[in-house]
Amino acid sequence: MTGAVLAVLAMNVALIVAGLVVVPEGPGPALWAGLAAITVQCAVAVAALAGPMALDRRPRPALTCLLPGALFAIGYVSLLGLELAGFKLSFDRGAVTVYAWFVGAAGLAGTLTGWLTGRPAKGAASGCWALVIGTVGWSAGFPAAGVRTEGHGRVVPLLGGGRGGSGLPPQRRSLSGLLLQDIYGAMVAHQLLSVVIGLAAGLAGGAVGWGAQALTRSLTQPAP
Repeated sequence: MTGAVLAVLAMNVALIVAGLVVVPEGPGPALWAGLAAITVQCAVAVAALAGPMALDRRPRPALTCLLPGALFAIGYVSLLGLELAGFKLSFDRGAVTVYAWFVGAAGLAGTLTGWLTGRPAKGAASGCWALVIGTVGWSAGFPAAGVRTEGHGRVVPLLGGGRGGSGLPPQRRSLSGLLLQDIYGAMVAHQLLSVVIGLAAGLAGGAVGWGAQALTRSLTQPAP
C-alpha cells in the first residue's frame, strides 16, 4: 500500500511539473504555488516511509487508512464533477458538505482503528492518513484536467495546446497560469486541512470505536 501511495505522489509531482511546462504563462503566477505543492508531496512521501507516522506502523492500513481514503477521494471528486457539470445535489450545502465529508472519512478511519486496537490515540493517526491519502488521490486528476466552467456549467479544458499555446484563444491564455496557481494552492491547503481535521476527527472516531469495542466485550463476557 505504501508503494501505491508513493506512485500516486510521483504522478502528482510529474503533473505539477508538466503544468508549469505546458501551460502558457504557467511558470509566472503558478511557479511558487507549484513548488509548494511539490514540497507537500515530498513531505507526505517521507512521512509514509519513515517515522512514527509511517503507513507500515498503522494497524491494518488497507482497512483503516486506504479504504476511508478511497471513499473520501471518490466522494469528493463526484461532488466536484457534478458542480463543474452544472448539477447541484439537494443535500449539497457547499463548504458545509465538503467539511462534513472530511470529518466523516476521518471519523470512519478512527472508529475502525479504535475498534481494532482499543487505543483511541491510534485513531487520530489513521484519520489523518485517510484524508491525506484521499487528497493525494483526488488531486492527481486536477492538474491533468485543468478545467473551468463557462456559462451554464459548460466545461472548458485549459491545459494542452503546447508551450506556445496553440489551440488556446488569447483570452484564455492569460487565465491558464492563474488557474494553475489555484489548483496548486488547493493541493497544499487541502493537505493541511487533512492533517488538522484528520487528527481531530480520527481521535473522536477512535474513542467511539474503543467505546463500542469495550461495550461489546462487556456484553459478551459470561456472567460470574
